[in-house]
Order: sequence, then structure tokens, then C-alpha cells
Amino acid sequence: MKKKIVYLFIGVFISASLPATESIVSSPDGKQVFTFYQRENADGTPVQFYKIDYNNRPVVLESKLDIQLDNHIWEQALAKFWKQPVSWNDVMVFDSIEHSSKDVMWKPLYGECSVVKDKYNAATIFFSRKDKSGYKMDLEVRAYNEGIAFRYYFPMHPEAIYHKVIAENTEFTMPEGTTAWWTQWAQAPYYEKPLSPPLWGGAGGEVCERPLTMKISDNLYVCLTEAAQIDFPKSDFRLSETKPNAIQVSLYGNADMVTPFATPWRVIMASDRLGRLLENNAIVLNLNEANKLVDTDWIRPGKIMRETTLTTKNAKACIDFCAEHNMQYILFDWKWYGPSFDFRSDAGKVVIPELNMPEVVAYGKSKGIGVWVYVNQHALQYQSDRILPQFADTGRYSRQ
Repeated sequence: MKKKIVYLFIGVFISASLPATESIVSSPDGKQVFTFYQRENADGTPVQFYKIDYNNRPVVLESKLDIQLDNHIWEQALAKFWKQPVSWNDVMVFDSIEHSSKDVMWKPLYGECSVVKDKYNAATIFFSRKDKSGYKMDLEVRAYNEGIAFRYYFPMHPEAIYHKVIAENTEFTMPEGTTAWWTQWAQAPYYEKPLSPPLWGGAGGEVCERPLTMKISDNLYVCLTEAAQIDFPKSDFRLSETKPNAIQVSLYGNADMVTPFATPWRVIMASDRLGRLLENNAIVLNLNEANKLVDTDWIRPGKIMRETTLTTKNAKACIDFCAEHNMQYILFDWKWYGPSFDFRSDAGKVVIPELNMPEVVAYGKSKGIGVWVYVNQHALQYQSDRILPQFADTGRYSRQ
């Protein structure tokens, strides 16, 4: 649970020397720099851009901010017939900027560090549509020593109109020559690839799983990821079809949201050392909400060992190994209850004759080792009400 044990300072500081629509947010150590600015197209519509520098070196070149919403059905249900923009950002006009800072320490329930520092400089950039719609949008930016994060925030609409997010095309334009460690899904192989189709994304290409780590040069690396992804489609990354060396967010579906709400944070971590990206991963913890659970005694973090033979004999051997090497759990992965992708498989029954689950659980308990069981979505979709209470009572397993 996050416990704030130092101070919080919030202030306002606006540089009068900058143009009215430009904002620069720097990390406390001054190395991570986010610059926002807005220009007009030839037709007068505003276009919002940003760029990011690390230690006076470009990390993300000029990139467009772009989120697309289609609210016309809910608007028409309320007898509203406002014009639907192609991009939400193209109709949002800059209003003002408010800057702030934060410096606190908190203690996580578990993790790599006993204390985590949550320290950043921030800016909230306010926009609104200059018509009768009443729509507003904020761009929230935080600059940590570990990286930059920003997200779109939609304040309460006076008529509680549903917002249908149909796409987010936020750009990350990388310096020429950047390569990416590309993978299609979480457990797939990684390949270092240039930012060019058809090898990576683009028209007809595949999206890339996040987090996405890239190499700009031998001493400059960047990682793109997200945080606070709650009740919102996950994001992958794809190559832009029109702009060289540009990556775009690719949402895994639409989202119907009611204001107020925020999109997940888009996180850009930059470092001169590849391993430091991993060392700085507390930025993701800080961007998520604090733990709200009051009772956390039941949470036991630990290391886990997968049992692959699905036999009582080997499960006990794994338990002995874990007990000897300061590990806390063993895991039975799929197929212990049958084909995991078959809706007919019953996760309340052990189908392997050589596996006596109650005996294994009892033996693990005697050694202080817990037992995890994998259940696929097929079984959870239809059996969760029945099998979860059964798992809580570890002795109630039957055989087919």
C-alpha cells in the first residue's frame, strides 16, 4: 500500500517567455524533457504535437497527438447534431496550462525496493471545443527522472454523454536508424528490426506487443509502454503508414466511456544504458493508483516453479526443491484438467491418473509451499462460480 512519508508540494509556474501554446516539462534532474506545441493547418484547424529529449539528445521527434472519438449515436439520442470530427485533437483549442510538482515516498507491499520515490514535474494542458457541444479535453504530462508519461483526460460533460473511443493514433517518431526488439505476443521470440515495413508493422504488417524497447544508438535506448490500463483496451504498437520511422498506438478494440475518465498513460523511458530501463521500472508503479485493499495479509509474493510432468511423484520432488532453495510455490500449467481450449473440460476435476491433487496440496502445506493451478478462460467463463469456492477448499477434487 502506498504510504506517503514525506511532503507534497504543488505550485504554479508559467514561463512568460514561451509562446502561449507551448509548454516544456522537465524532469527534476533536467534530463527528461517534454515539449508540447500547437500549430494550425492551412484550413485553420489546430494540430497538437510533442517531442521528447533525453540529456540534450532527441528521443522522440515531432509527433502528433491524436485520439479519435465517435459520439454521434449518444448525441443524437439527446437530440444533438454536432459535427463529428475525424480526429478529436483537430477541434480542441488550447485554453491554458497549469504546472505542478510532486515529491513523496511510499512503501510497497512487496517488490524490488522497500521504499519507492514518486517525484516528478507535471503540466495539465486544457483544451475545449469552441461550439455548443461543451466538450473539453486535458493533456496530462509528467516528467520523472525515469521517463515521460502523458495521457488524455476528459472532464465531466454537463449532459453525461458517452464517449466512444474508436482509435488512438498517438505518434512516436523516432530518429532515423532506430531499431526495435519486436515481438507479436508476450511469449513470442524477439527480433531486432528496423522501423520499416514490411518487416515490422505498416500496411498489412503485424502489431508489436508492449513494452517495446528500441535502440537509437549504442548509448541511447528507449522503451514505450503504458500504465493505469483499467477498463480500457490494451495498446499495441504499429508502424505509421504515412510517416517514416513513426510508431503509433494500436488499441485492441473500442471503448465506451462516461466522463470523467482518462486513457492509460503512454510511457516513454529513455536512458544511456539498456539495463537502466529495467532499473527505472518503478515509474509504472507510480503511474498506477495506490493499493486500495485494507487487508493484505493473504498476499504472499514469491518465486514459482512449474511442474511439467503432471505426476504426484514429480510434484513432491518440485516441492522439496522449492523448500530447499527458498522458493514459495509450484505451478500446474494447462492440461491438468483436460484440453484447456475445450469448453467441455471441467476445471473442477483432475483427469491425470498419476496426479493426486489433494495429496500434493497437503504435502506442499507440510513444507510451506503453495500450489498454483492454471485455468484457461474457457473454463473460467462457464465454471468460475463453482470452481473458485472449490479451489478455496483444496481437498475437494474429484476424478473423471
